[in-house]
Amino acid sequence: MKAWESRLDVRTVDPARFQANPEKALRQGIDFTNLAIERQEDQDSLRKLHELVQLISADMPSPAPFTPISFEQWKAFELKNPSLLPDGYMIAKDGSKYVGLSTVWRLDQEPRGLVQGNTGVRREYRGRGIAVALKLKVIDFAKRNGYEKVKTWNASNNAPMLAVNTKLGFKRGVGWIALEKDLARSDPIQPSSTTSCSRVSA
Repeated sequence: MKAWESRLDVRTVDPARFQANPEKALRQGIDFTNLAIERQEDQDSLRKLHELVQLISADMPSPAPFTPISFEQWKAFELKNPSLLPDGYMIAKDGSKYVGLSTVWRLDQEPRGLVQGNTGVRREYRGRGIAVALKLKVIDFAKRNGYEKVKTWNASNNAPMLAVNTKLGFKRGVGWIALEKDLARSDPIQPSSTTSCSRVSA
């Protein structure tokens, strides 16, 4: 499996070129907000967000089968991360239902850079311009708060998200290749497998 690191200079993005995407989503009743607002206004926000994260993560390409994590584990790993930016953690809603998200963290080694983690939408809401709209919200957040770069990663077989990032102007950089050797086939005495990753230039 191959994955790429991609970077976007947010100063080069003209949101007007992509305005059709958020407008399409809004016409279909989709609203956009962020984690900071939702935590103040919805006491069930974290439970709803945890459910959405599990659904989206299960659909993302990975070298290993998806393993759900508990609510407490998710809070500890994600929400208690000191680099998490709740104002930049974008959420798409259909009424009170969470249907999409895009996570954002500070880059400690790059003061003017952000890391965009998972961006995803529920299966039944895909194709409505929501993912592009979420990423545009993150880009707008970056611009308003003095950030210049957004970095993200994509699996080579995640064609829809690669297309979204290419459309917005992300440029591929470093690539990672994950290789797995099935030891059960090569040596019957060891019924297990091992995975390793290698870093290559794009």
